Amino acid sequence: MQTARIWAAVCLLCFASCGVRSNDTQSSSCAAKYGLNESLLYSYEAERAIAYANVVLGKDLPMRFVATWRTTELTPRSEFSDVSRSSVDVQCDNEKNICTFFGARPVPVYLIDDDKLGELENIFVPDGAKCVFVNVRSIRRLWESFGMKRYEYSDSEPSRIHSVSLAVMLLHEMGHLV
Repeated sequence: MQTARIWAAVCLLCFASCGVRSNDTQSSSCAAKYGLNESLLYSYEAERAIAYANVVLGKDLPMRFVATWRTTELTPRSEFSDVSRSSVDVQCDNEKNICTFFGARPVPVYLIDDDKLGELENIFVPDGAKCVFVNVRSIRRLWESFGMKRYEYSDSEPSRIHSVSLAVMLLHEMGHLV
């Protein structure tokens, strides 16, 4: 049984690493401006959270979240076009695994792992910025404070509900950007 789990983990890692790609909107300017170190910790949960949050946002809100790290093929890649439109429309190509947002500006989401962030700086919009920082050191603590530990898989891996909770937090931060 243990050997099967190890083999499954190796296969998943190989599969995930083969599909890694970068986003066209990838930029470190916001994180670099504050001298913060970016991370990949909880990147898959954050990718799913971004996808969930973007689905919920209304057509009248001209912004959508986008990951700033190299994402996997397990979630659709985001592209942005025709930002001047008055309402947002989305077109997804399942074969290419791309969702194109028409009339929306990208809001970069950064996963940050840095001593410069305080314990209470969990997920936030920096003053005067149009991006979101996610403090990866506080994510596990947030999930535990929300009583989500019991929803983890047997090997302490986050489940879908963890990504949904991150999506709700991202939606809260979108309120600071509008």
